[in-house]
Amino acid sequence: MPRQLFALVAVSVFLSLPKGATAQEKYDQFVGEWVASLQIARSCPGMTTYDQQGAAEIARSQNKLRKQKVLRLLFYSKTELLEQQGNIALSKRKLDPSNKQSLCRFGRSVAGKNDSIGRFLRTN
Repeated sequence: MPRQLFALVAVSVFLSLPKGATAQEKYDQFVGEWVASLQIARSCPGMTTYDQQGAAEIARSQNKLRKQKVLRLLFYSKTELLEQQGNIALSKRKLDPSNKQSLCRFGRSVAGKNDSIGRFLRTN
């Protein structure tokens, strides 16, 4: 009987936990934001972004994500998946990846600021 009671309590505690993003979703979102910054930097003259090592350090220091896992995702994920994650991050901002003018305007407005994509961007 005590085991059943413990199991019942454990299930009720689990069900009452707040519904948040899973760990993998946090990594996917971070990677997508960095890839979005890369897409912006490649499209806009005078803009740069962090390399993979720099992005992984930001993941560790600002987002409390594992640096090695971020590096593994950035180096070994398929290009199509990375592009898709970047496009998702841009679409959340209502940006079209093929519209270079709007990407550059957005990139310049958030570069170097406390923004999930802008923190990676720098203007020359």
